[in-house]
Amino acid sequence: MGTQRLYDNLQFEVYHTPFDNSDFIGPAIWNVWADRIASQVDFRVQVTDDSGKIERVVMLYRELPSTTWKLAELTYDPLTQEASGTVTVPLNTEVEFFAQAVDGNGNVSVALSHGLPYFVGKGELATIYLPFANKP
Repeated sequence: MGTQRLYDNLQFEVYHTPFDNSDFIGPAIWNVWADRIASQVDFRVQVTDDSGKIERVVMLYRELPSTTWKLAELTYDPLTQEASGTVTVPLNTEVEFFAQAVDGNGNVSVALSHGLPYFVGKGELATIYLPFANKP
């Protein structure tokens, strides 16, 4: 069974490809990562497109149990074909997220984990071990 969600407010942008364009295939999203250290979540996405032009990569995320999705703009590096960005979330919250990418022709792709958002657990305080010098 799926999950039905009811929203009372939506903010969105519509992209479209002109009809005289022959490229109607969205970018390929190969990998989606999230690394968490304490309150910082680092998102990374590997994105390619046959046109060679990635216009925009975003990560939509929500801090559970909130039903409000937030948008993180990711910075795309054409040399590594990777987009990345960092967000700050409360330490004791879990996070759901999914990626979207737009190519230069307006084609959009979405990356989910088997139809569901990806998940990252609660953060833990970072422990730093420093060298200790004991002088007599």
